[in-house]
Amino acid sequence: MSILRVFHDGAVAPAGETWTLGRDEARHLVRVRRARPGDTVEVLNGRGHRAVATLVAAAGHAATLRTDSVRAEPAVAPRIHLCLALAKAKAFELAVQKTAELGVASVIPVATENCDVGLFGARAIAKVDKWRSIAVESLKQCGNSWLPHIVVPVPFVDALARARSAPGLRIIAALHPRAEPLGTVLARENPTEATVFIGPEGDFTPAEYENAFAAGCVPVTLAETVLRVETAAVAALSVLVQYRLSTSAGIEAT
Repeated sequence: MSILRVFHDGAVAPAGETWTLGRDEARHLVRVRRARPGDTVEVLNGRGHRAVATLVAAAGHAATLRTDSVRAEPAVAPRIHLCLALAKAKAFELAVQKTAELGVASVIPVATENCDVGLFGARAIAKVDKWRSIAVESLKQCGNSWLPHIVVPVPFVDALARARSAPGLRIIAALHPRAEPLGTVLARENPTEATVFIGPEGDFTPAEYENAFAAGCVPVTLAETVLRVETAAVAALSVLVQYRLSTSAGIEAT
């Protein structure tokens, strides 16, 4: 039988306490997964806490659980921050889905000169809500205890400013003669935190490259061919995760 897993957006109740699951998660658990009282449920809050709970009551869109145990899990290091150029809906959503699977700390959607997608105001907020929902579903499927923090889209210069003030390595996937293989850069730099920029289908402009280099971004190459936005994101994250596994570092949950 597959694991009954739910997302709880908030602090997880201590062992022995009974609590009510949110309406949408309760409906999915009871109506879709057909959970019944007495079933064991794994609870993730996306903030590094994993609980084992027992479903004690279920009716319609309501579910009451009792926490049996809770543990805090460390966030893996290096923490990865993905600055991803805005792309068409399906491509960007696929990339967001994979960020939850691969343990990304944050996703910063970036508006670049060659983006063909613009998101501002209420539309941007609605998109962030949708992306977060996609990440939550991915989290539940893969069992990651940390949910990526997804922010509203920002201009490229603002994303660079954020990266410049953040600790660790800054890299940019680049169709550029100075680019080195990502694995080579990671082995040399041995970062404890990494920010990676992935550009749009039309690539970064020369001015954007120069601004990125001035901000300390190291140009890296991901493949022998030109990759789509979502493919480049997954390729970069996969290399970073393999590096992370080889270092076996962690940061305690808070």
